[in-house]
Amino acid sequence: MGLSEDKYRLVVCHDKWGDTWFSATDEGGTHKVVPRDAIVVKRARLPEVTVEPSGGYRVEGEYFGSGALNADRAALAWTYALRAVALAEHLRANPPVDEAQVYALSAALARARGAFQSDDYLDEARRLVQAGVRVEVTP
Repeated sequence: MGLSEDKYRLVVCHDKWGDTWFSATDEGGTHKVVPRDAIVVKRARLPEVTVEPSGGYRVEGEYFGSGALNADRAALAWTYALRAVALAEHLRANPPVDEAQVYALSAALARARGAFQSDDYLDEARRLVQAGVRVEVTP
């Protein structure tokens, strides 16, 4: 196995419980082991955090007030971050669908099949839109 751009050699490991782990070995021989489905973010990729005079925080232009974070700032920030990552992963796996396209395609399916109710075709239309089918929507 060759070295990646980051100079890590990837090794796949299987433990006795049937889980698969990736072990990245760098040139110096140290190991970084993570589960196969882990999301890994290098600290170097994290944006800079600045403390505002008000006691809040600014991260890449977004302001986080100090009021709600006072009780346990680190725990609340981690909770927020995990929820944001969960949403990002969900949206990556299930991209939002243009509902105007769904309704337009549903109506087109109903017309093509001689049906009166286009609502009967919403599920089929949604699957087709997710697969990339589009109709021209005119106002």
